[in-house]
Amino acid sequence: FSLSNRSKAFYKKYLQLPSTLPERVRTLAQELTKDAKTDYEKAKVIEQYLKNNYTYTLTPGDVPKGYDFVDYFLFESKEGYCTYYATAMTILLRCVGVPARYVEGFLVTEENYQGGGRFDVLGSNAHAWPEVYLEGIGFVEFEPTASFNGPNPVEIPDASSTPELTPEP
Repeated sequence: FSLSNRSKAFYKKYLQLPSTLPERVRTLAQELTKDAKTDYEKAKVIEQYLKNNYTYTLTPGDVPKGYDFVDYFLFESKEGYCTYYATAMTILLRCVGVPARYVEGFLVTEENYQGGGRFDVLGSNAHAWPEVYLEGIGFVEFEPTASFNGPNPVEIPDASSTPELTPEP
């Protein structure tokens, strides 16, 4: 499987959108990223927009029947927990041609360490976040959730251009 084919496969898989996605979600994504020059810049703009304009709550209420989950979060309720933020960022990025995926897992810190190589992982350690596929780098984690106090996401030092891959001898 060549790198070129692998890249094409990522784009095909991680740009999929539901056919029922409301147009205003696509419009918002385009408006937010209109000045961004790279996929990384698009991701950072969307990450900061979500972090700064929505309210974190563990009790957002139900999405009304017939509403799109992301559309309802972005335009109606404007509040939710990590699942809402990660899903919204993934969909917004896909709307502007940036491959992204939704990830769920557990964040384990030193506080969870019980000694002897044992960690206690609790339901409260559960988290969701988006990963963005950046050509030449791979998948990079982002953290759009407002008021999130977990580990800092990866920062790419010089994101003004996508790095070029150099074949190993």
